[in-house]
Amino acid sequence: MPFAPMNVILKSALEPKGTLSMPYPEGRNEGHFFGGVNHTLSIEGNFFRSPRDFTLLIQHDRILFTWHGGFVLPAGTLLNIQAEIPGGDYYFDPKIGVTVLNMVHSPMFMVNLASPADAESNYWVEPANAAEGQPLTLVRTQIVTPRNVVVHSKTDNSHATFTIEGEDLYRRSMIEKITAPNAGKTEGKKAFAQIRRITSSHALKGEISIGSGNKLGLPVYLPSPGYLLREIIDGLAITGGTIIAGENDVPSAITGDRRGTYTPPASVTLNGKHSIHLLLSLLAPGNIGIPDYAG
Repeated sequence: MPFAPMNVILKSALEPKGTLSMPYPEGRNEGHFFGGVNHTLSIEGNFFRSPRDFTLLIQHDRILFTWHGGFVLPAGTLLNIQAEIPGGDYYFDPKIGVTVLNMVHSPMFMVNLASPADAESNYWVEPANAAEGQPLTLVRTQIVTPRNVVVHSKTDNSHATFTIEGEDLYRRSMIEKITAPNAGKTEGKKAFAQIRRITSSHALKGEISIGSGNKLGLPVYLPSPGYLLREIIDGLAITGGTIIAGENDVPSAITGDRRGTYTPPASVTLNGKHSIHLLLSLLAPGNIGIPDYAG
């Protein structure tokens, strides 16, 4: 795929996890870079690659560069960035000698979400009281199919916020903050594969439980819901599920899942018996999303 060069001189030092806002190259906009991930960076002959060493978040009016290296980039450093343009490949048809512009190969892949069990209100934490800042007792630490976390409460505990610390499908650290409900439940957005620690910001009024939800985590970054071609349950094509694309905003404790989630329709009960598959059209099938917020 082609790349757009961007040369930036740092006006001030850039710490690890520091960010830099950049304008789009002349003649380019958000649509040119949508879905791109294989960006590269060179600094004084040293080569770096996204998303391991840095990330580019494509915003409506700017590009946000985040440095993930383990050292400070001093003021005056020249960043030579090559930003990938996913939709810019040309297709040449040798039979008729025509070059088709603005088209890129986007192969289809089958995503297997296995046969997840139904949501459990006390999967992670059984009904209990919570003290301010004290870790809750975890019943389990792992789950077979990565999915969102749900906080349940029979009374009004909306004054408290729970901090969920864990890992995604690829064992990368992630943190989410979920506000307790005013009687009922509050659903998280991120798909956790493992939970290491859950703490409450305030002491609670009565018992709460923390369980699993029905938002199933995708194993690959989905740029947009339109890239979902078909939902398949037990080998049959269905409709009505909810697909949420991978998060494109700056990672934080309240942003969405970095790759995206799928929720089957209400007519499909997640009882551990239904096989769930999705057909996706993917420009970059190796893109597992940029690292999530980890504190």
